[in-house]
Formats: sequence, C-alpha cells, structure tokens
Amino acid sequence: FKGSAQLKETVEMALPAGPKVTQILGQAHAIARTNQISVVGLSIKPLPFAADDKNLVRRVGSLQLDITAMGSYEGIKNFVKALETNIRVANVKAIKMDNGDALGSRAVGALSAGLQVEVYYQE
Repeated sequence: FKGSAQLKETVEMALPAGPKVTQILGQAHAIARTNQISVVGLSIKPLPFAADDKNLVRRVGSLQLDITAMGSYEGIKNFVKALETNIRVANVKAIKMDNGDALGSRAVGALSAGLQVEVYYQE
C-alpha cells in the first residue's frame, strides 16, 4: 500500500532510527534563523534508556540538548513553539530567561534563554 510507505516515512522523520545528531543541529539552527534568534551555545548529551518491561520492537532513546539563545521575547517564544511542533519529536523540559547583559548583548530588549530540550529517537 502507498499509504503504509508514507506512514513509515513520516514516522522515520518524527522518530528516526538512531540519534541523527546532525539532523537535530540543522533543524535547531534553521528554526533559530527563521525566528531571528542567535544560538550562542549548544551541547548534546545522550540520556540513558528508561527501564521498561514492555517488549517493544525498538526502544525509544533520547538526547538532551542544552541551548543558549539570544533574541527578542517574541523570537524566543516562537523558537520554543517551533521546537515543540517540529516534525522531530521534542519536548522543552525547562526554560530560563534572563536579560541579554549576562551574555554581553548590547541590543536593546535582547534576552537570553537557556533551554533544556529532549529529542527522541528509536534504537
């Protein structure tokens, strides 16, 4: 069936086989550019698989992204929304907002945001 091939492709984009870190980085930077946000720091850490007694075909793994971004309030708000609604399954776990002075920004109204985001994949 054509429909099952499309469904498989959609699932693979949302929950790919393997972490596909370069894909995550590309999507995060594209979303930042679209929302006029500067990513000034980014780190990625693999998280341990959760203990599960269910016999799933593939386990679901996750990566923790720690992102430091600068921009306007509206830009940061839209950036967070876009991360959560992107094709790749992600969950913004924490946000810490501060004025841009902490990162040396001279732009009027610039804010910095520290985001903790979990991105998921299939093992």
